Amino acid sequence: MLLALDVSQSLQAGRLRALQAAAVVLLRGLQPRDRAGLVVFNHALQVLAPLGAPATAERALRALHPFGATALLDGLYLTLSVANAQDAPAVVVLFTDGLDTLSWLRQEELSATARRSNATLYVVSPSAVTRSLRTLVHDSGGQVFAADWNGLAQAFGEIGDHVRHRYRLRFEPGAGAQGWHALDVQLKGTPGDVRARRGYVRNAPTR
Repeated sequence: MLLALDVSQSLQAGRLRALQAAAVVLLRGLQPRDRAGLVVFNHALQVLAPLGAPATAERALRALHPFGATALLDGLYLTLSVANAQDAPAVVVLFTDGLDTLSWLRQEELSATARRSNATLYVVSPSAVTRSLRTLVHDSGGQVFAADWNGLAQAFGEIGDHVRHRYRLRFEPGAGAQGWHALDVQLKGTPGDVRARRGYVRNAPTR
C-alpha cells in the first residue's frame, strides 16, 4: 500500500493532526505481511518511506510539515510510478484537500500512466474532486471518499476494510489490438456490487 498525501500550505494545525491520525488508523489495520510506503507532495515531491514495514511509514508521518502549493498530478504520477515498479498489484490511497495548482504533468499523461498501472486507487478529500480524477479512480476499481476533517479516520478505516476483504481475480486476454480494452466483471446468479478494474492496456509486442 502506498499513501500519497497532499502537504500543501492549507494543511495546518488541527488539519495536519487529523490527517496523521487517519493515516495511522489505516496503517495499523494492515496485516503483518503487508508493506506500506509514504509519498508526500506540495510544490515538491518526496518519498518519505519506501515500501516496507507499515511501522516505518507511520514514523515518517511525524515528519510532515505543510507548506507550499499543490502539485497533485505530479504527486500521483510519482506514486503510481513507485507502485508500477512492484511485482504485485498495489493499492494507492491519495489524500488531497484542494485542486492542482502547480503540476508540470498534463492530465492526459497521468491518465495514460494510470491506465497502464495495476494499482487500485482510492481518494479521500474534504473538497471537490475533479471529474478526471474520479475517472481514474473508477477505472482502477477504487473509490472516492468525500469526508470532512472530522471524518478522515472513518474514511481511511473503510479503505482498510475494502483492502482486507477484496478478492484477486486473474484475467489472461487473448489476441487483440493495442490500446485500451474495457472489462465488465459481474456476479452470476447473485446480487451484489462489484468494484473492479474497468479495463486494461495492451502494449505493442516486444521483438
